[in-house]
Amino acid sequence: MVATVPAAAIVSWFARRLIRRLVRRAVMTAQQSPGMWRVRLERVGERHSGDERKIQRADAAARMLGHYATALIFTVATFIALDFAGTAPLTVLSGAGFLGVALAFGGQDLIQNVIAGTMALLEDRYAVGDEVVLTLANGELTGTIDLIGAASLRLRTTEGVAAHVGHNRIQSMRNLSQMTSDDD
Repeated sequence: MVATVPAAAIVSWFARRLIRRLVRRAVMTAQQSPGMWRVRLERVGERHSGDERKIQRADAAARMLGHYATALIFTVATFIALDFAGTAPLTVLSGAGFLGVALAFGGQDLIQNVIAGTMALLEDRYAVGDEVVLTLANGELTGTIDLIGAASLRLRTTEGVAAHVGHNRIQSMRNLSQMTSDDD
């Protein structure tokens, strides 16, 4: 039972490395053919090539997938530890059903933010350092993206204030750092 946590940590480490390698390989393959990873608008004053940005996006996607894998691995490890302790995991699950329902209702906003953040990352809507105008339910917010998290982003406004915005709260966004495409 005590060895379950270290074993889960080791399996999680290997899973993260495997995910990173597979995602990078998928991006390298996608770079050689048309697809989502090739469609990208260059940014004003961009200091690195588009290929470097693709690798950064791939690593960020791999980190996010690695977090999901780690959560799954530790959940399974918890059930295994419960089984070793003589407690039936299904009994614990059924007893925690009411708690699960309450957490599901409470966590809806978080799940929506994580899903919206994952889509924004994969679609490369914005990146750290981009100057953006966000349209929110209560008005517009202008500034530079300081940090992009799984559930929210931090925007440094023109007044120097840090604003934290959930990804699913953004109704629309104008990215002033992206150059227009040649197709327009």
